[in-house]
Amino acid sequence: MNVDAAWRSWGRGTAWVVAATFLVGSLMLLLLSFNITAPEPTDPGTDNIVDNVFAFFENESLRWPQDLAIQLLFAIGFAGVAALGPILRHLLGDDSPGAAMLSVALLGAGLSAWLPKLAYIGMKEVAIAPEYCDCEYTAS
Repeated sequence: MNVDAAWRSWGRGTAWVVAATFLVGSLMLLLLSFNITAPEPTDPGTDNIVDNVFAFFENESLRWPQDLAIQLLFAIGFAGVAALGPILRHLLGDDSPGAAMLSVALLGAGLSAWLPKLAYIGMKEVAIAPEYCDCEYTAS
């Protein structure tokens, strides 16, 4: 197998990974957004802010595993977009200015979307944990 065939194989595999992760992630997001695979948000029926906050925490905690899977799929997809940059640069010719611009654009787009996905994953679990709730508004 020559070098160009290996690069084409890597490019084809990476493109399939990007397409599959975005497709599956989008379908899962659609199902989650329409409350098909997760319970609908519950309304405690009171004006007590603490009851409303804890109902929110409970609902988001039930949805979190699916949300985590979706965010991981999109993170993998955007990492694949970033990886396509150098692959396409090599396939289009390393000396071509257009290939260099395409490589930098894909690398920048992939990384600028990949890093916030990882940050979201890290922050979301803390944001939905009731242990971090400042409950000074409880009705004593």
